[in-house]
Parts: sequence; C-alpha cells; structure tokens
Amino acid sequence: MNINMSLRANKAYCKKAFTVQELVVSLVISSIIIGMMYTLYIHVNKQLIGYNDDQRELMIFNQFRQVLCKDVLLATHIELNNTREFTIVFPNDSYSYRITKNSIIRNRNNGFKDTFNLEVTQIELTNDKVEEMSVDKAIRLHTRLMGEEIILFEGKTGSNANRINEFYLNEH
Repeated sequence: MNINMSLRANKAYCKKAFTVQELVVSLVISSIIIGMMYTLYIHVNKQLIGYNDDQRELMIFNQFRQVLCKDVLLATHIELNNTREFTIVFPNDSYSYRITKNSIIRNRNNGFKDTFNLEVTQIELTNDKVEEMSVDKAIRLHTRLMGEEIILFEGKTGSNANRINEFYLNEH
C-alpha cells in the first residue's frame, strides 16, 4: 500500500504543461503576427484616408461646377471685375465670385455665401467657338484637381436669331 500511495502522489505531481521554451516561441510568433496585422491596418487606414480626401475634393469640384453651370446658363452677361473676382449678372440679380488662395466664395445679394475649397489659378472670359458653336459668354477657370492642372469651361450659346442678326448687322 505504501508503493501505491507513492505512485499516486507522483502521478498527481506530473501534470501536462508547456515548457518555458514553448511559451517563448509562441509569444514570439504571436508578436510577429500582431505586428504584421498592425502594419497592415495602418497601411489600409492611410489608403482609406487618402481615398476619402480625393472623394471629398471631387465632390466639392462637382458641386462648384454644377452651381457655376446653372449660373452661367441663367446669366445675361458675365463681368470680370479683376484678376481674382468676377460677377455673373441675371435679369433681376447678380452673384459675385471672389477667388482667395484656396477657395472660391460665391456672394449672393440676399446675404448668403457659398464657399468651395478649390484652388483657382487663373480666370478668363472668352467668346470661343466650342465644337463650331458660337458661345455668347463663357468663363474659363484654371484649377487643380487631385494634383493635376485642369481647365473648367462653362459657356452659354446664344440663340440662332441673335447669331443671325449679329452676322448681318456686323457685315455692314
């Protein structure tokens, strides 16, 4: 009975467990995996932030282009006040656009202001021909979009009757 008791005591004392070397190896492997996952997370997060900034810039540009297109279509004429400001005149109202360093501010006469965070480098008023159509009034804005220089052109074609009248009146 003495021998059986000592065997039972030895069995109770010998439990299955991990060695220190196995624990160190598992910690090293898990820290490498966690480090790779963290690096991957940071990289993907930077890409998402860059994508978000690009999409915000595109959204602001499209909103400005839509507003400018509507204003030019409804306008009676466009006046260039100076190199950083122009006015779009309507039959009963007028809106002035002022260009600052990194934004365009649209002032309406009712006191409202619209601000578009776009960098405009140059403003031109033109009477160009676009696809063989005579443009009565047009504005050309040089801007940067996602690091690239682009030209935004908005114009309004005159009526055929006005073009015919101008042709025959300017002939004599």
